[in-house]
Amino acid sequence: AGSGVAVIIASPIFTYIIVRFGLQIAYLVLALWILITTILATLLIRNYPKDKNIEQYGYCEKAELKNRRDTETLEEDFFSDVTKEEHNRFLLMLFVLAIMSIPIKSIVSHMSSILISRGVDTFLAMNMVSIYGFSMVISKMAYGYVMDKLGSYKTILLTFPIWILTIILYFVLNKSMAIVVLFSLIIGIGPAIGTVPVAVWVSELFSKRNIEKNLTISQIFLNFGASIGVFILGIFVDLTGDYNLGILFMLFLTCISFGFLVYLYKNKNLEKKGNRL
Repeated sequence: AGSGVAVIIASPIFTYIIVRFGLQIAYLVLALWILITTILATLLIRNYPKDKNIEQYGYCEKAELKNRRDTETLEEDFFSDVTKEEHNRFLLMLFVLAIMSIPIKSIVSHMSSILISRGVDTFLAMNMVSIYGFSMVISKMAYGYVMDKLGSYKTILLTFPIWILTIILYFVLNKSMAIVVLFSLIIGIGPAIGTVPVAVWVSELFSKRNIEKNLTISQIFLNFGASIGVFILGIFVDLTGDYNLGILFMLFLTCISFGFLVYLYKNKNLEKKGNRL
């Protein structure tokens, strides 16, 4: 939610600075902004969680495992009965997270440019980012609420089609204010899918016994997909001169990730398979 609030605030500010003073001054202001926030974040960081009167992440799980097993054999026990099929399922999950985050990050990051490429006024396109920021905040809260009510699997079936329709909406984008606002509003569902439920997916599809390791690896692949997504879409634009082929590719990746995620949920049976990832 914090990132959404920042988008809401920052977009009109930097739009004004760019229009009024130019890109060079805007980049200097952005650099100063980053420097200040980095210093503030550094002042809040402590070397040890106990310095802030909190326990380290995963403390309860570790404590429970240490009471049951000797520390020296703990790592071996984690993988002693994991089958090849179970490893493959987890690898598939990592693949899903990576290709899922590519469209989410790329489309959101290119949002202003996408709108401009469809004939939307530059100033309006830049300010639509604020609407997206508001949408992202609401979408994340709404996703959590719906997931609590319907469960993860049904929420996937509900939200992924919305995200797919958002991507398809690109092809009907024009100067119509209604369509531009609609696109800017529902695009917020993408970051909600890519942040809120990931930890829940991993904990539901795989045992909580080694949840820290699973989540860490999953987050690495999620971030990897996001990091390459922006320049992948940019490459399509450089090669073709527009976003059409790139958006089609992002639509393809989204559909593939949706299908594989449904497959993972439909075929989970952790108790019978003895999954101990």
